[in-house]
Amino acid sequence: MNTESTNFHQGPSAVPLHATLALSPPVPCLLTTPDQQVKKNVGKSHGTTMAHVLESKGKGECRADPDQPSRPPRLRRKTMKTFAALGFLSSDVEHERRALRKRHSAEFAQVEALTEQAMTELQAVSGASSQEYLLGLGYWLRCLEGCQGAVLLIERGLPSAPFPVLRTAFECLFFACALWRRPALAAKLQAGHDAERIKQARTMIAAGAASRVPPDRLAELQAIAAETHPSSTGLTAFEAAGAADLALDYETAYRGLGIAGAHASLRSLDDYFVAQPDGSFDLGFEPSSKRTAWLLGLVATCLRGGIERHREAHSRRSDASTPPGP
Repeated sequence: MNTESTNFHQGPSAVPLHATLALSPPVPCLLTTPDQQVKKNVGKSHGTTMAHVLESKGKGECRADPDQPSRPPRLRRKTMKTFAALGFLSSDVEHERRALRKRHSAEFAQVEALTEQAMTELQAVSGASSQEYLLGLGYWLRCLEGCQGAVLLIERGLPSAPFPVLRTAFECLFFACALWRRPALAAKLQAGHDAERIKQARTMIAAGAASRVPPDRLAELQAIAAETHPSSTGLTAFEAAGAADLALDYETAYRGLGIAGAHASLRSLDDYFVAQPDGSFDLGFEPSSKRTAWLLGLVATCLRGGIERHREAHSRRSDASTPPGP
C-alpha cells in the first residue's frame, strides 16, 4: 500500500492514501534416572503429555549418547542436510511440507482463497482516510503477515512454533477491528505505547544499564525515564476484542493458543516426550501434523473476521467520503 509519510501523532484527521496496495512478489542427549530412562527419538509418533513426565521420579543426568559415535568431518558433510543434522533447517522438511499439503489440501486451499480475497480488497483501498482507519489497516496487514507466517510454519510440521505467530495475528486482528469500530480507542493505544517506553527505560536503568549502555544512549534512556507517565491506561487485547465484537475468539483462539504453545507452558512440551511401555520416555523432535487441521481452521477464522470487519469499515469510509446529493 503506497501512502504518503504519515505521523500518526500529529497532523489532520484525514490523511491521503494514494494508489493501491504495493504487494511484494512473491543434542542428541541420553537422560537416565533411577526409575526411568529418557532416550532420544527422531521419527516416532507422540502420545504423552508433560504431566506424565512430572509424575516420574528421580533426577535426570545428561551424558553423551553411546549410540552416536563421533564421525570424521568428511562423513558429517554428507549428512548436513538431513533432519538428524539440521532439524527443521534441513532439506528433508521439504518432503514433509509436500506430503502435509497433499493430506490437507482442502484446508490449505481455503486459507489461500481467504488470503487472496483479503489482499485483493486491500489493493482497492485509496483516497483520503482517517488516522484511525489507517492504523487499523496497519494492524490488519500485520494480522495477514502473521497468518501467512503461521501457515509457513504449519506446513513444515513445526509442533509449537506456529502458536505464538498465530496468536499475534489474532491480537493484531483485535486492535485493527477495535480501531475501525471505535476510533476513539486510538488514544488508549498511544497512552499504552508511551507507558511501555517509560517503563522500559526506568527498568533498564534500575537493572544496571549504566554498566553496559554507552553514555549517549544512557542519556536518552534517562530522558525517557524522566517523562511523565500517561494518566490513562493502554488498550489491552481483551478490551480490543470486546470492542470488535470478537470476545469469543479471544477466549477460545487467543487464550487457547497461549496455553497450547505461545507461552512456555507445560502443555507446550507435549510433543517432545513420548511414554514407552517400560516406563521410559523418548525425547521426540520431529515434524508433526497432529494439529494441522485445527491450526489452519484458526487461520481461516482469523482471516474471515478481519475481512468482514474491514469491509464494514471500508463501507463506512466510502459513505463518509461521498458528497451529499442535491
